[in-house]
Amino acid sequence: MNIILSVGCGVLQDKDKNSYDRVAIIYATDSALAVVVAIGMVVACYFSLSTRMLQWSRKKRMANGQLLNERKTIRTTIVINYFFYSLVAIMSLGALCAYIWSAAVGYAY
Repeated sequence: MNIILSVGCGVLQDKDKNSYDRVAIIYATDSALAVVVAIGMVVACYFSLSTRMLQWSRKKRMANGQLLNERKTIRTTIVINYFFYSLVAIMSLGALCAYIWSAAVGYAY
C-alpha cells in the first residue's frame, strides 16, 4: 500500500510542479481513513462476538470454550472468514502488481 501511495503522490507532485499541496491532501485523507477503520474495528468488537473473541485473553478463551466451539460450527462465520481472506488476497495481489508495474516504468525506489 505504501508503494501505491508513494507512486500516486509522486505523480501528483510532478503534475503540480513539485508542490506538496495536493500530496498533503492525499496524506491527510489517508490518515482520516485510517482513523475511520480503527473506529469501525472498535465498534465491531463491541457489537459482534466474532470480532470480540479476537481480543480475549487465553484464560477467557478457556473459560468460554463451549461458546467458542458452538461458534465454530456456524456457517456464517466460515463464509465471513473466506470473504475477508479473499479480500486480503486480492489486495495483496493488487499491491504486487502495482509494485511490478512501478518497477517496470521506473517509479521504484
